[in-house]
Amino acid sequence: WDALREKRGDAAALDGLGLLELRRAAGRKERDAAAGYFRRASEKGFMDALYHLGLYQLGWDGRPEAELALVDGFARRLARQERRSRKDAQKALQFFSLAAQNGHVRALHKVGRLYARALGVRRSCDVAANAYKTVAERGPWVAQLAEAHAVYARGA
Repeated sequence: WDALREKRGDAAALDGLGLLELRRAAGRKERDAAAGYFRRASEKGFMDALYHLGLYQLGWDGRPEAELALVDGFARRLARQERRSRKDAQKALQFFSLAAQNGHVRALHKVGRLYARALGVRRSCDVAANAYKTVAERGPWVAQLAEAHAVYARGA
């Protein structure tokens, strides 16, 4: 089924194949294959794929639970003066920024994290704070909180 969807060029399927490839990656070849799927999906306008490309640039292994600690781990590598790290952070910021400009809330959060931690960019508390504020206003939790408040107000 995935092979058929891939042949048709289904962006979500391509992104999913990238995730599968990244999670099973044993070496550089598989990681590069995953990035290829993400790129193909992003070229079709799939913003999750741009987000995944940004995470990939920061060294993400595809595990959802590893996503949360990724920026901090990357900051430690950058502090050890790993040469590629600064360029990787700048490339990740490009992917996150493009996805964020197209409404991807988690990508906008990562933009804020990179500016707050000065990873690949000059630290900017203003940019980070604006990103975090926008994330708080646009996240899916806003509708959930409004619904919870309505239920509470009805006395249910």
